[in-house]
Parts: sequence; C-alpha cells; structure tokens
Amino acid sequence: KNQINKFLQTNHNHQDPQLLKLVNLTAVAIRRLIKMSKKISAFKNMCQEDQVALLKGGCTEMMILRSVMQYDSDRASWKIPHHQEEMSRIKADVLKLAKGNVYEEHERFILTFDPKWRMDENIILIMCAITLFSPDRPRIIHSDVIKLEQNSYYYLLRRYLESVYPGCEARSTFLKLMQKVNELRRLNEVIIGVYLDVNPQQVEPLLREIFDMKNH
Repeated sequence: KNQINKFLQTNHNHQDPQLLKLVNLTAVAIRRLIKMSKKISAFKNMCQEDQVALLKGGCTEMMILRSVMQYDSDRASWKIPHHQEEMSRIKADVLKLAKGNVYEEHERFILTFDPKWRMDENIILIMCAITLFSPDRPRIIHSDVIKLEQNSYYYLLRRYLESVYPGCEARSTFLKLMQKVNELRRLNEVIIGVYLDVNPQQVEPLLREIFDMKNH
C-alpha cells in the first residue's frame, strides 16, 4: 500500500504547472459564483445543508457555463478579468495537458453552443440558476423545494426566449438549451477528473473542500 501511495505521490508531483495554475485560477471563479448564488433569495432561504450540497454539486457546472461567454473561438482562449496581464487570456491548449479527452470534450461543447445563445448573458445566468437548483445532487435534504425553484427558472427561460425569438424558434431554442444542460453534466464529469488528478497539497483550500480532496 505504501508503494501505491508513493507512486500516486510521484505522479501528482509531476503535475504540469500550467494546468495546476488553471485549476487554482478556477477557485476565483467559483468564489464569485458562490457570492452570486448567495444573492438569490430562494437560495438564501434554504437550509445550510442544501446550500452546501447545491454549491458542491453545481459550482463547476456553473463555472463552465460562465466560461463559455468568455471563450474566444477564433483564438481558442478564455478572456478573463485578471490584474496580471499574462493571466487575462488563457489558451484552451492547456486542457491538452490533462489526462483523457478534456480538450476535445470542451471544444465540442463550445462549438455546438450557438454563439448567439452563449453570448447572451440572460440565457447563461438563467441556465446557471437551473443548474444551481438541481434536486438530484448528493446529500440534498429538501429536493422537492429545490425542484420547485428549478421549475420556476425553466419557466423564466421559456418566457425570456419567447420575448426575443419568434414562437417556433423560441421553443426550438429552449429544447436545444435543455440539451446543452445534459451535455454540461457529461462535460462536468470530465472536468472533475482534472481536479481529482492534481496533488491536493498544491490546490486551493476551497477546491479541496468542494471536491473532498484528501491530502496524500
């Protein structure tokens, strides 16, 4: 067993610094999303156990959704607000350093996300709320209350789309966006794998808590 731990430790120590930097940078985005969630009155009114479960289960999915707005397809990079110039544009190529097919999965998700939807902040914010209020997260206590809240955001999304697109197009767009929510789940599983593959000792405490990382 000690040999296995030693091997795992060695593997972790060879983590690419660029990838590690990206992983730790996501902690900034996740903090913002937690703050944003706390401003939603329905979320604030939920018991603390459910708040924690929803954030733990949904923060990376919300982060992915927010990141699609900042993604520059032409340059294959994210433009993010950061005081350090070299951190203000992150190339998607860094995902190629991760195990598995993270880069390909992410690229597919972006390329099949119509720019007019992914650049519409209203759509992205409502989709973030739909994602946040997912009643099937682990350790949820009041799933019925959460489902009710999620339904109200589904309704809001439909109403919003009806206000910006003609009838049939609005319905078609709604269905396609629901498909993106399903795809988001799959992409999220792949992204979580990246977090679990890095050395917990080199990761921000917030991320360790969210992903229940144990120090080796």
